[in-house]
Amino acid sequence: MKINAVFLPLKKYNNKQHSRLLNYKKYFLTIYLSASVIIGVIVFSLNKNNAGVLSELSSEFLSYIDVAIHNSKLELFVVILKNIVPIILLLILFSTSIIGCLFIYLIMFVELAGMGAYVAFLYTQYGACGIKYTFTIFLPGKILFITALIIFIKLCLNIITGLKEKNRLPSTEIRSSVMKIILVFVLILLSVCVDLLAMHVFLPSSGMISFL
Repeated sequence: MKINAVFLPLKKYNNKQHSRLLNYKKYFLTIYLSASVIIGVIVFSLNKNNAGVLSELSSEFLSYIDVAIHNSKLELFVVILKNIVPIILLLILFSTSIIGCLFIYLIMFVELAGMGAYVAFLYTQYGACGIKYTFTIFLPGKILFITALIIFIKLCLNIITGLKEKNRLPSTEIRSSVMKIILVFVLILLSVCVDLLAMHVFLPSSGMISFL
C-alpha cells in the first residue's frame, strides 16, 4: 500500500504533464502554421511592386492554367502529383535523422508561406477573378493536401522523437502509424482529384482564361 501510495500519484502527475505537453505542441503548431501564411502575405505585399517577383509568379500561374487547358486529365494528374511527391520524399528523408525536425518545420513554413504569397498575388493582380479562382480552384484541393501534410509531419516528428529516445514503437503505435500513412495517401489522392475536378469544372467560369 505504501509503494502504491508513492508511485500512483507520480504516474498521474506524469500523465498530466504529458497531456499538457501535447496541448502546448498543438498550440505551437497552430500559431506556427498561421504565422507562416501571414508572413507569406506580408513578404509578397512588401514586394508586390517588384517586377521580378511579379513576372515569376505570373509566369508560373499562367503556365499552370495553360497546362490545365491544353492537356488531358491524366497528364494534369501527373503534373499535380509531381509537385507533391518531392515534398513527401523530403519529409521521409528528414524523419530518419534526429535533427530532421528543423528541416521539417522549414518545409512547412516554405509551403504555407508560399500559399499565402500566392493567394495575395492572385487577389492583387486579378481582383474578383483572383478571389473566385482562390476559393473554387486553388484552396479546396490545397486544404486536403495541407491536412495530409500536417498528419504526416506529426508522424515524422514522432519517429524523430523515437530516434532521440532510442525507443521502439509498441505494436499498437505501429498499427496506428500505418493507418495514418494510409490516411495521408488517401487525402493526397483526394486533393489531386479535387484539383482536377476544380480545374475542369470551375476554371472556365472563373474568368481566368481571359487573362491568357
